[in-house]
Amino acid sequence: MLSILRRPPGLPSPLRGLLLSTSTTTTTPTNSLPTLNVLVYMSSGIDSLYTSYLVSSGDPATKILLKEAYLSRSSFPPPGSKKDLSNGFNVSATGVHFKTWDDCPTHAATLDLCTRQASSLPPSFSSHVLTRNHEAQYWSHVFTPMRESYEDHLSQSTVNGDALCNSRVKFDGSVTGELLDKFDVIATGHYAALRPAGGGGGGGGQD
Repeated sequence: MLSILRRPPGLPSPLRGLLLSTSTTTTTPTNSLPTLNVLVYMSSGIDSLYTSYLVSSGDPATKILLKEAYLSRSSFPPPGSKKDLSNGFNVSATGVHFKTWDDCPTHAATLDLCTRQASSLPPSFSSHVLTRNHEAQYWSHVFTPMRESYEDHLSQSTVNGDALCNSRVKFDGSVTGELLDKFDVIATGHYAALRPAGGGGGGGGQD
């Protein structure tokens, strides 16, 4: 997993008008270089939007990070399928939005905004945003513990208990491991300390 931590003093000019474009065109590289398939966590916020822009714009520093993240993987499904990036590579990026609450009207609005952002990014970013339903996991591992901690007046837990969503859902090893079976690299705009997780090439997150 790649956590893109750089924050610019000012947004690049293309980002200021991202929602004005309605283009859904994607391009297929005409060279013979391998393609890294990158999955970007999207929340409609500025951190994930800027990460999406860096990944899809061909930013040289970001491509170095993507390459390092890919080469540091512990496994490459199917076995023996590791790509040779020594002579360069193309990037194909796709966004994913996590649904964590049942029938929440803000989810549809957020997904719509993510889709509009995706369609306005450079052509290497897919205009189709994937969704993953993690309502049950969120309820059991994030919302219920948060509610119980608030009910305990002696609790010293953080006021923002929803921060558990990062380590227990978004960066959970089983979730990232499953996604890395289908994508080469996961990129996220979260500020996180990452630690390796054994077994599936996934990663865990720690705020």
